[in-house]
Amino acid sequence: MKVHFQNSESTEYRESDVRQMGKRKNQFIANIHAWIAAHPLIFASITLVLGAILGWLVTWVLPSPPVIASNMPQKELTCTLNYSQELIQKRTTDNKLQITYGGKEADDPYLFNISIQNTGSLAISNDDFKKDFVVEFHDCEGILNAQISKSSSQYVTEEILSNAIIDGENIIISDFFINPGESFTISVITNKAPSGINYNARISDISSLVLRNTPREKRESLHNTMITFLIIVIVAFAAFAVVETISYKRFKKRLESELKNSYTISS
Repeated sequence: MKVHFQNSESTEYRESDVRQMGKRKNQFIANIHAWIAAHPLIFASITLVLGAILGWLVTWVLPSPPVIASNMPQKELTCTLNYSQELIQKRTTDNKLQITYGGKEADDPYLFNISIQNTGSLAISNDDFKKDFVVEFHDCEGILNAQISKSSSQYVTEEILSNAIIDGENIIISDFFINPGESFTISVITNKAPSGINYNARISDISSLVLRNTPREKRESLHNTMITFLIIVIVAFAAFAVVETISYKRFKKRLESELKNSYTISS
């Protein structure tokens, strides 16, 4: 077997060309990494936008469940906790410091904002109430104050004020008339943070109230957004790693081919 080598200048040229290609490839990858490191917020924003577009496309492509008469709401009442917050914080153990509200001593007053809305397609009348509508603030040790902070109709406000009473830890409304889309919001100050808020009512043609908790929904939405973002980042880096692996294998194969072509073997 005889081995005949090609011209050394040609071999050096090919090897130099291969090395140059490798340097350009490595420089390109390094530039991408440097840009991501220097602009993490922009990279995250682009990733979120792409993820949002992808999610919108998925929801747009997937078929929606058919709307039929049997699943359309007829009568529906929705109770929403908009927000809650501590009004004053005691940062001392001095028993001489007292907090009073309207002349009443308050231990750790909390403010709650709750909306009641007719989200159905039919009006809810006074005769529909078979039992009182009750909002219970468990273990709050008394309600200091409650008032209508917002209403879609003056008539609704007047009726709620005339039919509502405060009884210990409960707000009791005997009945009210509310058209579809109408709502009213009550602001409640309790003596202490309640262990829970319950809504009780027995209304004709309404099997159960719709309950919403806006602060919890926001937390869940933020949590889901963070998980989605994390998944998108993982997928993006996984895709980048796959592309890099494929590129490296192709480069390695091409390099081996170039090195083989740098000499000729003949029998």
